[in-house]
Amino acid sequence: MEKLPSSNISVNPEILDSIKDPLEGKILAFEANETEKINKRSANVEIENVTQIYQGGEGSAGYARRVVEADGRVVLDGGEKSASQRFVLKELKDDGDTENLLKRHGELKAAGLPTWNTLRINKEDQIALMTSGNQNGMTAIMP
Repeated sequence: MEKLPSSNISVNPEILDSIKDPLEGKILAFEANETEKINKRSANVEIENVTQIYQGGEGSAGYARRVVEADGRVVLDGGEKSASQRFVLKELKDDGDTENLLKRHGELKAAGLPTWNTLRINKEDQIALMTSGNQNGMTAIMP
């Protein structure tokens, strides 16, 4: 039995493993896009400490089925991992949403509006990875 943090409740570790977020511990490949000026390489990112922010229901508006915040570590050549960084991940509804998201992100950047510095797409799993949305006290506009 394992005690939960800040609790006297003991839980079987097998039960804890069964309720982990499906993204927890995954390594996902993300492609760079043309709006990124600094680092245009693709990256493999290991996802950890997932916290759900939004869960869309039937007929919900927007591109996302679900939005989570998580720690990500870029897996470098040779298996080494970078320092952990906080990311936002959007699970997209369909293929067209990927293109729309990239288009909107480019339009926001071109207009000089605050938005995510990094936007990478995993087309296979239809997941968008973005750096945290708040910079220097300004809230970024979500594409």
